[in-house]
Amino acid sequence: MISILLAKKIVEFFIFILFGFLMVRCHILKSEDSEIVTKLCIYLMTPAIIINAFQIEATGNVVKGLGLAFINAILIHVICIVLARIYSKLTNATEVERASIIYSNGGNLIVPIVGAILGDEWVVYSAAFVAVFNIFVWTHGRSIFTNESQIPWKKILLNVNILSIVVGLVMLIFKFQFTGIAAGVISSLADMVGPVSMIIVGMVIGGMKLGELFTNNRIWGVIAMRLIICPLVIMIIMRLLPIESWLTGGKTVMLVSFLAACAPCAATINQFAILYSKDSKYASAINVLSTLLCIITMPLMVYCFQK
Repeated sequence: MISILLAKKIVEFFIFILFGFLMVRCHILKSEDSEIVTKLCIYLMTPAIIINAFQIEATGNVVKGLGLAFINAILIHVICIVLARIYSKLTNATEVERASIIYSNGGNLIVPIVGAILGDEWVVYSAAFVAVFNIFVWTHGRSIFTNESQIPWKKILLNVNILSIVVGLVMLIFKFQFTGIAAGVISSLADMVGPVSMIIVGMVIGGMKLGELFTNNRIWGVIAMRLIICPLVIMIIMRLLPIESWLTGGKTVMLVSFLAACAPCAATINQFAILYSKDSKYASAINVLSTLLCIITMPLMVYCFQK
């Protein structure tokens, strides 16, 4: 049932991608305008959805669930790092390919999906994945592109997603919740993340020659690793570790984490490729094509997970 709901929600997101694509192809917007919309999404809408996720009662089960979600997120990243290293040795993978295999778009895509198919009360557990993702991507992920061992702790701690999680946790611990107009504003901004994120993807695609998505044959191996191999290995290991029995609703917490593991390649990798003068066009192609193909792969992976 959840896999069907997920498929419907992803189809909805695909329609938003089409809107963004048409806006660019009809010359209403430019593909470069996606940078402005992205900043609105990152610095305004995403913090809202994270803080909104913590607007729940801090019961013992919620605290245990957050602990389980953090463990899942760490486990997922470690598994993907190992698999990417094996793939790299077999194929001599580039920095962009390795990072694209490891890091998923588990924030912008998964947070709104979790809220839509499972309910807002489960979004808080996806925030744990966002926190772990940002720590890993700014330490290990950055080192892939720079070969530097120095960790930019300032950038990690001042990352808007991390700050939003800290604010949300403080509000959860001290049982402070928004009411009235403030609650309405936060909720409305949170509801915008999914559609806006997909419109951005469509705008990026609109500025590309569609043939560029398919010219590099290596792209298919990377996408297969990110959308199929990594999720399957993670699913097997999750089933071998009976940690879902730790708490009531543990299986749903595991599902939230697994959804993040199934997500397409992270847009952050494209930003790193631009920043460190790597193949940013290739990174963008991986991100876009994996986002399109996840319409098929994510419902299938979730269906297998629930069996």
